[in-house]
Amino acid sequence: FIRSIKKHNGSIKQFESLLKPVLRPERTFTLMKNELSMNRHFTLNPFSGFIRLSIIMLLCMAFAFGCARRPTAPLPPKALPGHPKPYKVLGQWYQPVPSAKDFQQDGLASWYGEQFHGKKTSNGEIYDMYALTAAHKTLPLGTWVRVYNKNNSKEVIVRINDRGPFVGDRIIDLSYTAARKLEIVGPGTAPVVVVALGVAKNPTRPSETPTDLYPSIMIPVRLPFRLAHSKTKTMQKGLCRT
Repeated sequence: FIRSIKKHNGSIKQFESLLKPVLRPERTFTLMKNELSMNRHFTLNPFSGFIRLSIIMLLCMAFAFGCARRPTAPLPPKALPGHPKPYKVLGQWYQPVPSAKDFQQDGLASWYGEQFHGKKTSNGEIYDMYALTAAHKTLPLGTWVRVYNKNNSKEVIVRINDRGPFVGDRIIDLSYTAARKLEIVGPGTAPVVVVALGVAKNPTRPSETPTDLYPSIMIPVRLPFRLAHSKTKTMQKGLCRT
């Protein structure tokens, strides 16, 4: 290697600066300078020397980049005791909660329809845009929730059977029918309050009316608007039917 570059004895510093980012350790340059200083008078075909030098430089660069440390992907977070396994979407990890008891969330709702109609949801069901279902990032699949539209005081009860939405600060993605009942199909989004109601006792029939109700629905929920007392009682009676 040293003999092939002796033609550069007049510009040792220039050659050193050229190879310094590639070759390591620093002792290599000391040996090169000593060798060149002891052999300053020689004859060599400059063209063949240039080719050799180019090949050696390419090999050194390939070796250096090949041995470079490749960044390792971050390990997934460990599931908390009693919690479902976390999942990753668009580079972000989400940790589902083990229970929806006393769950209440305030945020933005959206809806998804024909583009996903007939495709599988996160719990293995086939998405039906005309059913009363919804997607949530962390609630247990199979949870029934009541969604209140802050803009018009309308409400709907849906079952969580999918994961999402993963856009901005949206908290729930409603089916087409649920969104139509809340009158958010046109605007696309609306501020809502989501309150967990319960789950079906029979896991093989998740779509049945929830019979395992959470106590939190039997007490008043603070909302930015007033609900008719009779309407709330009627909904509770309907939920309690098996």
